[in-house]
Amino acid sequence: MSLMSWFSKPAWQSRDAAKRADGVAHGRDAALLAELPQIVRNDVDARVRRAALERIDDLTVVADRMSNDADAGIRERAKSRLIELLAGNAPVAERRRALGLIEDAALLEQIARRAPEAELRRAALERCKRPGFIAERVLEDADAELRLELLARVEQTATLERLAQQARTRDKRLARAIRERLDAGKLEAGTADALLARAEALCASLEQQLKQPSAGAAQLIAAVEREWAELRPRIDDRHDRRFDGAVQTLRAALGAIARIGEEPAPAPVAAEDVTLEVPVVAAEAPAPLAPAVDEPDPALAELIGRARALGEDAPLADLDALERRWENAWARRSPRGGADQSQAGEFAACLQAARAAAHARAQAHDATKTAAEHAIAAADTAIEAGQLIAARAPRARRPAPRSSRCRSRWRAGTCASSPRSTRGSTSWRNGSAGRTTRCACACARRSRR
Repeated sequence: MSLMSWFSKPAWQSRDAAKRADGVAHGRDAALLAELPQIVRNDVDARVRRAALERIDDLTVVADRMSNDADAGIRERAKSRLIELLAGNAPVAERRRALGLIEDAALLEQIARRAPEAELRRAALERCKRPGFIAERVLEDADAELRLELLARVEQTATLERLAQQARTRDKRLARAIRERLDAGKLEAGTADALLARAEALCASLEQQLKQPSAGAAQLIAAVEREWAELRPRIDDRHDRRFDGAVQTLRAALGAIARIGEEPAPAPVAAEDVTLEVPVVAAEAPAPLAPAVDEPDPALAELIGRARALGEDAPLADLDALERRWENAWARRSPRGGADQSQAGEFAACLQAARAAAHARAQAHDATKTAAEHAIAAADTAIEAGQLIAARAPRARRPAPRSSRCRSRWRAGTCASSPRSTRGSTSWRNGSAGRTTRCACACARRSRR
């Protein structure tokens, strides 16, 4: 080696470790870039190896230094560098190969959190075993399908309950899947509440079809009946009438829908219009069969009229009584013709609408009652604290009623807001004056004096 070549050596080949580290960190020679994998493995000085590590994008080399370098600081830096590269833009196949070299559980969890591709996160999650981390990714992973896959790995009931509570406002599909897992576990365990809840769900699924039958309603009936046959021996009879009535009514409604648009049957040909040569027979001819009659049952028609006349405030007890009368009237004749099947569909629609209105009233009642309880609680708290002005605030928001009837309705929750007296509204009838008191929900009474 000549003296001139000795002095012309690049900095990254210097004997001085500091100069060599600086040259490795900043040099742009092609020879240096090709030599970086050897430098990071073989240079005796940790500063030089660290500088080479910062410039290497080869995932395999970085993974090797994470496990095999003699310096703990370089091993730690190689770990963080590997996470950065795996979460970067290198080809997915290359990153998958490098992922296979990793055994550290904490590093796998970091990659499962930070990798941009669902495929790479899935590969890392398959090797993660910590239950708490799996439960975390069920809620936090960006891919909806991967979240559902991870849910299958959660076994603890308490964890599922917690996840269901947290997923309720974040991912409705995931929350529904968690609830189905919980319900399935309870059904397998034979929990009474779970069995009854499932029976309730089966009845509700049939009643939902009554509101708007789908194309697969017939298949749904068959599937529900199979499940009901397995479930029924394990519960009491409280849902029997509801289930049987829903099945019969839905089948009748489907039959009526299927007959819409059908051509009427041709009229029978009169006997005098046909000339037949019939041999004389000594035996007495049998009496002719009566033609089949397909006319609507008057009893059912009357009940349909009652169902149409139901008001929006019809109580549930009246609806139940009307439904029982229908079932009794339906059972008096068998088989039923097409006209009666059509009547059954119309009756079911009327009754379902009335039940929906009753349900809406119940919800409004509960909301009003809850608002009143909150106002009373707020006033009590303010009074106990000696804050009289604050105690009057709930009363100002919901003033006490003046009318006795409106007051009772307001307390029962059937009045939308507190009543107000219309003092200027005075009317005369048969020589007696009366004052009308109205409330915001339009209930009114006339008090004579």
